[in-house]
Amino acid sequence: IFLVAMPMATTALKLDLPPAQAGKVPVEPTYVSLQADGALFLGERPTSLATLGSDISAKLGKGAASQEIYVRADRGVRYEAFVAVVDQLRVEGFRKVGLVTEEL
Repeated sequence: IFLVAMPMATTALKLDLPPAQAGKVPVEPTYVSLQADGALFLGERPTSLATLGSDISAKLGKGAASQEIYVRADRGVRYEAFVAVVDQLRVEGFRKVGLVTEEL
């Protein structure tokens, strides 16, 4: 067996790369839950229709209106109560409202 070792020629390339940027931190979903007895929750915290917008803004901070809000309701919730929650979110400026279909 005969082995030959040769140094390889190396060349330098000048690259103009953009600076690294930190990725966006995933945002935890915000859930508004409506129970059959009319109780309204923001996450696990009780809230009311009148304070829903300010509670969401306080929880999410700056840019809250651009965040996604997920509304979930118990099967026994009256349709008008559900629509009142969605309407209140729209009045408060929340445009990214999603509906969740699962049992509470």
